[in-house]
Amino acid sequence: MDSSAARVSGRAAPRGSADPPENRVAERALALARVLLSVAALFVAHFIPPDPSGEVEILLLVYAAMAVVFLLVLFGTTAIHPRLPLATHALDLLFAGALTFFPNGLRAPFFGFMLFPLFAAGFRWGFAEVMLTTGLIAGAMGVEIVRDPTPVMSTFVSRLIAIGAAGAAIGYLAEQQRRRRFEDRAISLVLGQARLVGTLAETVHTMLASVRSAFRAKHVLLVLQEQPSGRVLLWKADGSGGDPDTDASPDQLPASRRNDYIFDGPGAAWHAAMRPLSRGRRFGVVALDPLGRPVSNARLTVPEGFLAAHPCRRLVGAALQVSDEWVGRLLVCDPGFGVHREQSARFALQLAQQIAPAMYDYYLVQRLRTRAQMLERRRIARELHDGVTQSLLGLEMEIVVLRRRVLAEAPQLAEDLARVHGIVRDEVVAVRELMEGIRVDDVETGDLLHHLSDVVDRFSRYTGIAARFVSDGRPVPLTPHARRQMARIVHEALVNIRKHSGADRVLVRASLEDGHWKLSIEDDGRRFSFAGRRSQEELEAERQGPRTIGERARIVGGTISVESRPGFGARVEVSVPIEQAAISQ
Repeated sequence: MDSSAARVSGRAAPRGSADPPENRVAERALALARVLLSVAALFVAHFIPPDPSGEVEILLLVYAAMAVVFLLVLFGTTAIHPRLPLATHALDLLFAGALTFFPNGLRAPFFGFMLFPLFAAGFRWGFAEVMLTTGLIAGAMGVEIVRDPTPVMSTFVSRLIAIGAAGAAIGYLAEQQRRRRFEDRAISLVLGQARLVGTLAETVHTMLASVRSAFRAKHVLLVLQEQPSGRVLLWKADGSGGDPDTDASPDQLPASRRNDYIFDGPGAAWHAAMRPLSRGRRFGVVALDPLGRPVSNARLTVPEGFLAAHPCRRLVGAALQVSDEWVGRLLVCDPGFGVHREQSARFALQLAQQIAPAMYDYYLVQRLRTRAQMLERRRIARELHDGVTQSLLGLEMEIVVLRRRVLAEAPQLAEDLARVHGIVRDEVVAVRELMEGIRVDDVETGDLLHHLSDVVDRFSRYTGIAARFVSDGRPVPLTPHARRQMARIVHEALVNIRKHSGADRVLVRASLEDGHWKLSIEDDGRRFSFAGRRSQEELEAERQGPRTIGERARIVGGTISVESRPGFGARVEVSVPIEQAAISQ
């Protein structure tokens, strides 16, 4: 998983995983506040001595000197030790505890030193740390009761109530602020995964891994539905540590399972928790509308098929409007972030509202990049055709004329000139094959059958090998990426036939059969090194057959088989399941 995604995981994000510069700035602010508080207390103690012996003033002077030195050190350094905040917090608590040993140590203005550790804990951490600090200060204040309980009990109780209420208020506000900082950072890190590299599927999977880390969830699901066709794609991020390339690919849900994921939601975002004492799997729901307002009387029924595939007791969901054609839902199973359900639902809503535009922008950039690449390939192909190819054809014609003269004037050179002629002719064919390879990706937005027919016809004209393309004429239900891979398979198979088989005839056949799109390339040339039929697993185990074609077939979820017949040539068959090919990206 990306390291930046891991940084948002865990409850202690502001404490343990905050950036060092942020820690340094926070400690400088607290050091400055400590100095101001100490100077103010010394000023008051000068006019209103809290202790006739002057011990409190000495203690204040020592604390103030320490605060000034610490402030100067912080402003002069570029890095701080990770344990420094905890050490300074302990010193603040020790000073507050030392004040309790003096009769007037808890009175104004010195009571502010009891509150300062609370504010510091809230500024650094969150609610739990503030309440722990409150307990330690209350324990230190109890020293006065142990020393002389009778006259100060009422005062102690009032101070204990005040310090407890102040700690609870400061802790609550600090926790809210901590969560807001955490959510902002999590959203920025999730959006930071939308890099303009790799495929769309890989980018989506990386973003989901960051969402899972931010929620500390069991797993995260992204369900996208294409409105015109109704097909549903499912991405999963569960942190299982499998093959990244495999994990990044989405699954296309069969019609029988689509309702398990596309069920009615109670709002734009919601957090559902299973009721412990209810019969069956009933959920209590907190839901929000698209504007973040609570939805009254929200109800949610989670399909049994979903719970069987993804057992969970808590479920966070948010609707996604990626574009006019694609809508979806972000689902977080068993989130560990946040104890407040409305806050978790609001966080999911913010994530969904940020992720959907980022995904659509990335999709548009990919389309623009593909279009630009296609135009550049066409330009290169035209330049090859108008430049190198025409020059080679002109050279070939000159050699033909020269061969005729050589036969009459210098017959002994005819064989050498014929060899040169063959080399030039092969180079012409090689350049034309290079042009065909450049044109292959033009099939992305066109008719695959028409494109393959043109490829086969040009192959026949350029090489002199009789080649024919046959199909059932039925539309090819493949994505642009899958169509490109199939066109490349045909191109590479024809190149292999010209170079290695010595065939005179080639037949390319395409058809749609039993939920599979099948493509076969058959020739009458030399067979492979084996006889009989081999599956893809057998070919890989024996390291035989066309490896590149097998790799391209695997990319779109297909398989190949090869039939090698002595005296009859060979046949390569590619079979692609329609559902798998319809989701390859």
